Amino acid sequence: MTSENKKTPKPAITKSDFHIPLMAFPELLWQLQRVTWRMSSQQSIRSCSKFVSGNSTYGGMAALRAILQQDGSYKLQFGGLHRCKSGQCPRCSQILAISRAKQMEQGIEYWLSSNNEKGQNRGIAFMTLTMGHNPTDSAEKLAHAISKARTALTTGGEYRDRRRGDRYNFQIAGIISRIEVTWSQQHGYHFHLHMLLMIDRPLTACDLVNLQARFHHRWKKALAKEGIEADIRQSDIRPVDDFDDASQVLLSQYLNKTAPWNVAKEMTMETRKTGHTKRSWNYFELLTALCTDTSTNKQWFPLSKGENVTWDRPDHFIVSNQITGEIVAERYMYGKNELWRVIHELEAVMKTLRPYRISNKPRTQDSQLDRAWSAFLRNSHGLEANDASPVNQRTGVGEIVGYISPSEWMSNYVNHPENIIRTVHAAARTQKDE
Repeated sequence: MTSENKKTPKPAITKSDFHIPLMAFPELLWQLQRVTWRMSSQQSIRSCSKFVSGNSTYGGMAALRAILQQDGSYKLQFGGLHRCKSGQCPRCSQILAISRAKQMEQGIEYWLSSNNEKGQNRGIAFMTLTMGHNPTDSAEKLAHAISKARTALTTGGEYRDRRRGDRYNFQIAGIISRIEVTWSQQHGYHFHLHMLLMIDRPLTACDLVNLQARFHHRWKKALAKEGIEADIRQSDIRPVDDFDDASQVLLSQYLNKTAPWNVAKEMTMETRKTGHTKRSWNYFELLTALCTDTSTNKQWFPLSKGENVTWDRPDHFIVSNQITGEIVAERYMYGKNELWRVIHELEAVMKTLRPYRISNKPRTQDSQLDRAWSAFLRNSHGLEANDASPVNQRTGVGEIVGYISPSEWMSNYVNHPENIIRTVHAAARTQKDE
């Protein structure tokens, strides 16, 4: 084959292709909010913070609150706005991650500082399971497979049987799991599962080896039914036995590494420890790149209730009515804007996937393991609550420095997002000078 006939590979889009300006987190959060108002494929995410909630606490108005920081400066927040409670929303995912980090810290501190009913120390195993994938695999296919595989880990006799099951042989009181996904242009979607196994006895090195082998056996078997391979060499397990050190690292990695507030720092790192350009993206990294790049953050398309977004080609999507199938809008996306397809596909699969899952609260207290797990949940103070609870329970802090009517919020702020940042900066200076 002549050189003229060889197909030139498409260059990979990396983080170095985007200029990510340094900015304070509140500004980044509103930049992310602005771009999701315009380009999210989910109507619920588009509505978050876009409307005044009508909360009677603020008399049906939006409120501007000034929160005093340790250095004497003030952090400004808007309150009284509608929340979508989605884990893919920049605003609500932050609330969820902060709440879970605090609850997880409380739960881990209790578990590692307490004894079981026999007076023995307790242990925690942190396990990661991965799955094979191809660049052509859809996010929907891989999300379905990992959901099935996660369920298979804790169902059936191999886990639940009271004589030979893993739960009783290894004294697993409960499990906390989270599905994460990254994407790269070269390798496609990479789904993986993190799990905390709460062991109601001292954890040994032999336990770790056997736990990894037995869990991976069920994992591999379930994925094979979906036509996907899994290599135990790509899995990992390690103990968490020092609250002051290891568990703090765990909290950062397990809960916060994909949270919005870590995105700015991560996106300014051009290389990994290996020195190679980082080519994989999590959802908020990709969203941050798109919302801060002038060639991608000006895109917009209409989306109303009862309409779906479907990409029929890598560079083209349509908006259609769910019932009639009528096409109401379509857009072509070129260059970096093709990355909006990844955002939309992740929004769709993560909406129904339930990335975060925790063992149910026991209905009875008949066994030592059930009593131990109930005690863990009590001491984590709401870790088992659904995603809506932390968002609904969120209350404003700080001093109210101004009110905004629903019509003013829509006309002066939502329609002109730059005024949100301008107001925050101006109000912060005013409050600090007084």
